[in-house]
Amino acid sequence: MSSSPGQRALVFVGVGAALAAAVAGHAAAGGRDRATMISIKRPTTVDPAYGGEGYGAVAPPATSAYVTHERTIDVGADGVVKFPGVAALLDAATVEFRSATDPTGTRVVEQRLVNDVINPEALLFRQLGKPVVITLASGELAGTLRALSADALVIDSDDHAAHIVPRGPQLLGIKLPTASVDQEPTLEWRITTAKPGRHDVVVSYRTDGLAWQPDYSAVLGEDGSVDLSAWATISNDTGSDFTDADLTLTAGGGDGVFATLGLAPGRPSRTKPQEWKIAGKIALRAGQTVQVELAPKKVGAKAKQTQVFEALAEGAGADNAQATSDCDAYEPLNPRTGQYLEIEAGAPLPSGRVRLLRRVGKELTVVGTDELRANASTGVVRIALSGADVTVSGERNRAQCQLEPSGRALREDVELTVTNDGAAAADVVVREAMYRWHTWKLTRESVKGTRADDRVQEWRVRLGKGESKTISYSVQYSW
Repeated sequence: MSSSPGQRALVFVGVGAALAAAVAGHAAAGGRDRATMISIKRPTTVDPAYGGEGYGAVAPPATSAYVTHERTIDVGADGVVKFPGVAALLDAATVEFRSATDPTGTRVVEQRLVNDVINPEALLFRQLGKPVVITLASGELAGTLRALSADALVIDSDDHAAHIVPRGPQLLGIKLPTASVDQEPTLEWRITTAKPGRHDVVVSYRTDGLAWQPDYSAVLGEDGSVDLSAWATISNDTGSDFTDADLTLTAGGGDGVFATLGLAPGRPSRTKPQEWKIAGKIALRAGQTVQVELAPKKVGAKAKQTQVFEALAEGAGADNAQATSDCDAYEPLNPRTGQYLEIEAGAPLPSGRVRLLRRVGKELTVVGTDELRANASTGVVRIALSGADVTVSGERNRAQCQLEPSGRALREDVELTVTNDGAAAADVVVREAMYRWHTWKLTRESVKGTRADDRVQEWRVRLGKGESKTISYSVQYSW
């Protein structure tokens, strides 16, 4: 007898309750790791769903992290070890095991990930030959689970009779002994060692299910000052609790972009990611979201208006699967200018979403939600000003492009010209995407600039009324 998805859901009511109780029981026990270190990576790929190509587009949330456990375990003579409390979404091929007690003589020779908590069907298969209690509309049936399929269960009851129980609406639940349930995702190992007994071990792995994104609030004061708060919003969908964890958040750093897209870069980037170490121990509970302070709140920060010129599309080339090595290939031109409120944040921050509020007297009113764009080198952040006058225009010209004979590098000379058509002087930031490849370096620049993030260089100039300035630079890409 087949059953509908709704009917199948009824089967696991009892299992779900048992698992919830088991997990809650473990959470109360806690405290097996001597230390837990978590590093969560946030890529820098621009995605239309997170702001599109406009200035202020932000990266999608990351779905990968590295977790490291420091723990003491007991290795018996048979070498069988259970290591509970790992992430349910870990990549088993990335698990690294090291014994500090016997680093050269101890190794894992067999490994499996047991994930009963989020996979009730697998849990039932592991229960074959073990006791269960079936709750039916007519009452309870206790016995041993002998077989199961999508349609039915076979139970050897206590009266030594075999019962075939259809998986339909009359099957209200299945109760399992708590001791038979792995209460959380667990690595099971067979270990060989010349020193059975207690071992201090370090276990690390890559996992999906941990993500973070920056969130900001900016309160605009009547005197033109800004109060800026910076938070990191972290979600844990790994299926496991991590308590008292040392947390590091990273963003950028080259080829993390390609892993997110399922693409393989020709070579890894030499660009180092930005890194933020969160002060104190953090509790990341399964299925929950937590916010932690990314940087100290900036109170009464002075703000000034700045115009920005960009000749190329925001995020141009960030999702390239290979280098743009053809000098005559399409250039992602999308010239645009905008007026921005610029704030000295005091520390390098990642770009992200910002809630704008205005303070009038003691009252706060909501202005709206925008995107905050940060310069990773200087700690300057910018917020777009809607409806503000833009007096600056610009253009981009390629003076020279040459592919080296090896075919593994390209040199390009570019000129960026900006003009102020306004009646007053203007501060201008010229922002250029290095779109051909993620490994690049400037060999010459007529105005000293800063590396704003993995793929962007910025230059700052001041233009008088009617004044034009040209910034020229040479860049070398290699792959």
